[in-house]
Amino acid sequence: VLNAADARLYGMVETDIWPNLRRIAQRRGVPCALASGYASPRSIPRSFWRAVFSKIDLLLMQTDEDERNIIARGALPERVSVGGNMKFDATAGAIAKDAIPALRADFGFPEGAPVFVAGSTLAEDEGPVLDAIATLRGEGVDLHAIVAPRRQERVPEVVRALAERGIPAARRTAGGAAVVVILDTMGE
Repeated sequence: VLNAADARLYGMVETDIWPNLRRIAQRRGVPCALASGYASPRSIPRSFWRAVFSKIDLLLMQTDEDERNIIARGALPERVSVGGNMKFDATAGAIAKDAIPALRADFGFPEGAPVFVAGSTLAEDEGPVLDAIATLRGEGVDLHAIVAPRRQERVPEVVRALAERGIPAARRTAGGAAVVVILDTMGE
């Protein structure tokens, strides 16, 4: 992997730490960094991980507590700082208020109608969400929704579940207006 990628940096995220890959990267002179790291007081045993954490060049933890916990498990304090949570702290996707009307029109949602977004959903999330949409619409609320399944291969399953509930739906890539737009795109 390191040869094929001609790696200049080995980046790890959250708790996705592969000690052997980290060791090989550093043996080749490739710096290693952890971003959006977290460490609960009991999640990481000290004995094994002390050697791993002490050799990571930069550890950007989500919170002050994560910073304390990772240092307690062997990370060198001068290499640790708080960098926040990449999933929840990012603002790159924020939409300017003046762009919202065009986005509503692009999705086919009427101006002023409430829009519910269910993002990165799992199968067990969708049943209750779709039931709530059906119930509110049945009570006369002009609710619209965007559903973004975590796994794209599940889009047909979501389409079927909406049809079973009598909720008009459209895939994002198909265009057109619908009560629910299913994001069958990535990163939108």
